[in-house]
Amino acid sequence: MKAVIYRGEAIAINSKAYELWENKDWKGLDKHLAEVRTKEKELLAGLPKLDCSPELMEFYKAYAEWLDKGAPEHEPFQRGYGLCGNLAFNWKPVWYELIQKMVRQFKEAGLHGEFPFDADGREYMINKVDQKQHLNPRRIAWVRKYTA
Repeated sequence: MKAVIYRGEAIAINSKAYELWENKDWKGLDKHLAEVRTKEKELLAGLPKLDCSPELMEFYKAYAEWLDKGAPEHEPFQRGYGLCGNLAFNWKPVWYELIQKMVRQFKEAGLHGEFPFDADGREYMINKVDQKQHLNPRRIAWVRKYTA
């Protein structure tokens, strides 16, 4: 993700949107951003919003802000880590209990506790190596659900 100024506002965009932005294809960019927003709303509608501890809410808000800034590496999160990894290694000193709360949330929502946003461990590892965990639309939708 990259951050750009569009219509007077700083926005985070994916590689396709960035290409449209670079080529000054404003109609194409508007259309693409509308499609992304629609997809995000559909994902959000399908996710239950469960009770969330204040500590997790604070983390989700910080993660969403990081995404909105274009996900700058190590400021404070890492693109190759999922939510649990970023909570454990890049957030305030946390207790094991907070990660357990997050995993419980995933399970209560009917998601896999270890790979809640990926098809399996293989997909997770590919995205980890490629530094693309932060681009996963299901992960983004989860975070947005708790920051909306």
